[in-house]
Amino acid sequence: MAAQETNNNPIPRGVISQEESERSKQFIKTLQDIINVLDVIQQHLTDEQYLNICNDLHKLKKINDINQGREGLIDNLRQQIFRNQIVASHQRRANMRVKKANVELTELQKLQMKDKNGKFEYMRCSICDRLVKNSYMDAHKNSNICSQIDKTKKISVTANSTDVSNERALIDRINVVKHKKKLKKRILAIVEESKGQD
Repeated sequence: MAAQETNNNPIPRGVISQEESERSKQFIKTLQDIINVLDVIQQHLTDEQYLNICNDLHKLKKINDINQGREGLIDNLRQQIFRNQIVASHQRRANMRVKKANVELTELQKLQMKDKNGKFEYMRCSICDRLVKNSYMDAHKNSNICSQIDKTKKISVTANSTDVSNERALIDRINVVKHKKKLKKRILAIVEESKGQD
């Protein structure tokens, strides 16, 4: 059977969720069950029913040899089904590796994780105190979130308070105004430059 031949192929590249994998496996199983039912009922068909099925199938898909007998018809139908791109896609997906479910680790679990060389995988950022994967630390220290947390920490020390949301909001508004002024200057410079070229 074509499905068994596909199962012997190597696992396709890529990963899918457990739910998608089960859906594809169920789809392939349903098709195989339909073919098995056809195998069973084909011996109970009258010649007229058999010819009607052949004619209907011939309208849908040209069959190489309509006079190949009932067993040949079922084999041909099986081949046509498993050559279909959608069926082939589900067959590949059913054989894909299932991705691990996303598990949210606690800080304690992250702090205990070590890589294959025995080094800890997570460290606290020296700027913002966030727990960050070592391989990402340099990029993190240059990130906006690290910078913003660092600014908030400094404001908190200066204000001698842990709640500095009002101060942060004021600074954010000032930054927006500064940004608008810089943007306006750039636009005016571009306008002046374009006038000079005319």
